[in-house]
Amino acid sequence: MFSKLKHWFLSKKHTDETHEIDPIVASLTLMLEVAWADHDISNEEKRVILAALQETFDKTIGDANELFEKAVSLHKDSIGSYQYTKLVNEQFSYKDKKEIIFILWRIAHSDQQIDQWEEYTIRKLADLLHIDRFLVALILVHFSQTLKACLLSLESLYKSHHHLHDLLCNVPVSYT
Repeated sequence: MFSKLKHWFLSKKHTDETHEIDPIVASLTLMLEVAWADHDISNEEKRVILAALQETFDKTIGDANELFEKAVSLHKDSIGSYQYTKLVNEQFSYKDKKEIIFILWRIAHSDQQIDQWEEYTIRKLADLLHIDRFLVALILVHFSQTLKACLLSLESLYKSHHHLHDLLCNVPVSYT
């Protein structure tokens, strides 16, 4: 950790670093943050990331691999995700950022389970990207396969969105 801090302070380019990073590489670095949340980037997670680069950003497999290697290098040397979320916020629309969050959930779910650290990382990144927590919970529900996980997500959502209770309680229910 001290070597990272030393490198950060001694870097001549630190102030211009964010401007030199391709926005796609910045979003890819966020994807790696989720994949690395459980301290292991599996082959399946890498496959999902490369597929997302090809589908979402229209990259060839060669370009996707090259961008992946750049992002791995950046992620390895980074001391946080703020500079990447800042760049993504500046360069991408809300719709694009929602797509990135959906990809992050796909990465986390690539092994058919969502690790607690992957979920924490996605929620943290979603907050930094200014994505509505309700939407983040809905995407989680999409990937969740058990009722318990859905209920826990809705419970945490309810706690953070008290006004939803008022909205839901005022909706007439028909049993016909």
